[in-house]
Amino acid sequence: MENISLAIVSDDRDYGRSLGFALLSVYEGFSVRVMGKEDYRALADSENFGLVLWDGEEEEPHTLNTVYLDERSGSGGENTGKAFKLWRYAPARDTVPDILKIYGEITGKKDAATGRLETGLVCFSAWSGGVGCTALAAAVGRELSLVCGLKALYISFEPVESTAALMKYEGGGRGIGRYLYELSKKGKAPPPEEYIIRDDFGMEAFIPSEGLNPVRYLNREETEIFLSAAQEAGHYDIIVADMGTCLSEACLWLMERAGKICFVSAEGRRSPKEKGYIKNLRLSRGGDIEKKAVFVRNMAEKGGQEEGFLRVRKKEGADWSGPSEGGFGEDVARLTRALLEF
Repeated sequence: MENISLAIVSDDRDYGRSLGFALLSVYEGFSVRVMGKEDYRALADSENFGLVLWDGEEEEPHTLNTVYLDERSGSGGENTGKAFKLWRYAPARDTVPDILKIYGEITGKKDAATGRLETGLVCFSAWSGGVGCTALAAAVGRELSLVCGLKALYISFEPVESTAALMKYEGGGRGIGRYLYELSKKGKAPPPEEYIIRDDFGMEAFIPSEGLNPVRYLNREETEIFLSAAQEAGHYDIIVADMGTCLSEACLWLMERAGKICFVSAEGRRSPKEKGYIKNLRLSRGGDIEKKAVFVRNMAEKGGQEEGFLRVRKKEGADWSGPSEGGFGEDVARLTRALLEF
């Protein structure tokens, strides 16, 4: 798979960054640089980019590898005769195949960009309950869906999950227990749509069971089958696994598979147990776990600093798990970028 260098040129820096890490989350073969239009015009080596994604109207002269991000819907890899156009607001999973197609047409390397579109995995873990692990997992899932344009699936590993309250679900429909039964019985995943609920932010989750959460009690082999089914369906860009305090073999295996792990603790609730938790992970799974760790101190005091920790705090009176337009505000946007390595 050839690595494709992209320049995202936009004077809306937040949009450019969001688009960049959304594309990277769907397709790992990109390298992305985000810059303003004046910065781009000052470059002498603009032809070194595989593609230039220009946010705005067509400008003359433009290079052959310029693709314009158009606000009109229906611009999906459209070639106007002068330049290629993509719809500015298209989901990343729809945009990536169009980018690959355009790149192949421009370069003639039609087989250079055929890598599989991966479903990413981020895990949320905590050494103690009550520190906001679920709230942050949901906030990031909603940020990924609403702001980044990714199709995000939230999966709870709590013994009794909070999904019903989180998604404002009032009951009815087939749930996660039935999905797992069908998966076990038939050996292949049923279409996920009839087992899924979606919130107002676009994040999706399996309909929860009324009693204990069956996902928590899957063994490693069953968890692997479940995760593979969700990933191979090609339905989601990223899976957010809310593991809480779980350190079962299945959850440890998930950490090994994850691209990033968010370890959540709360300001003012530190104890030797926190160090013991990380030490256990280091001893049982080696240093790789820590290499992809993002440590978060929730309920942080304003103005404080702590080396090695992202500090987050929910706005007073805001939705407990809303995306960056509410809830944790810019804090959750920074956390999301850290988890997507952009």
